[in-house]
Amino acid sequence: MIKKISKKAFTLIELMLVMVIISILATSAMTSLGRSREKARDIQRIANSRQMVLALELYYDNRGGYPADEIAGDDDWDLLISELEKMEIMQAAPIDRAGEIYHYYPSATSTSKSYVLGIKLENEDHPNLINDMDGFVYGLDCDDPIYCLKP
Repeated sequence: MIKKISKKAFTLIELMLVMVIISILATSAMTSLGRSREKARDIQRIANSRQMVLALELYYDNRGGYPADEIAGDDDWDLLISELEKMEIMQAAPIDRAGEIYHYYPSATSTSKSYVLGIKLENEDHPNLINDMDGFVYGLDCDDPIYCLKP
């Protein structure tokens, strides 16, 4: 008499189906993680911009105006940071790995009485973009996704 040996094992189709399901779940998890990171970076940028507004107000109280160079309508971010560090209002500028995120445009040359601070956000549907300024302000294009603040 011949004994039949039965082996219980998964078929190739069952294994492939499990692999497909796992890959779909992993893809959706990575996509959601990417969106969460994007939102976190935007929140950090907005918090940094509010700190910059406070630093600019301290500068204004000490100097009677906001920092500006001799060229109107250009990005004076580097000038702003050097002035705030020189007066020891702030120790270091906000750093963003994405590159040119922060923009500072004074209203005039020399000592300015107003400015616009722009921050480029990654999420073009961010709720803060609804209530910010749009259009050109002192040479800065404040259309979305640029979040603009002005005193």
